[in-house]
This record gives sequence, C-alpha cells and structure tokens, in this order.
Amino acid sequence: MHFIPTGDVHIVTNRSFGYSYALLDIGIGYDADVDRAMRVMREVAEDLRAEPDFARLLLERSRSPG
Repeated sequence: MHFIPTGDVHIVTNRSFGYSYALLDIGIGYDADVDRAMRVMREVAEDLRAEPDFARLLLERSRSPG
C-alpha cells in the first residue's frame, strides 16, 4: 500500500478518457446450453446496437471468442 499526500500529486493520467468497456458477469445454470446462452447474449447486443440511444455508445463489437 502506498500513501501519497494530495500536495505531492502533480500529474494524473486517465488512460480510459473517452473510452471504457463493460465486463458482464452473467451466470447460467450448470445444465444450461452454453451455446444457446452465448447466442442470446449476442442477439441482445445486436438489438442494443440497433437502438439509436445505445448505438452511438457502442463503438465496436466484442472481441470475445466464439
């Protein structure tokens, strides 16, 4: 742990300025069809992309495998 007095902070870098990502932790049952769950999540993402209020916020498709 490091303690830095406020008066000693001269430069702050925000590497996510204008950019961020969401990490979703979505649980499904052990006996669920994982391929179907992935398909449904992709469909929901495409539906969001089609909504004007969300489309401008979604810069690119997920880079997740599958």
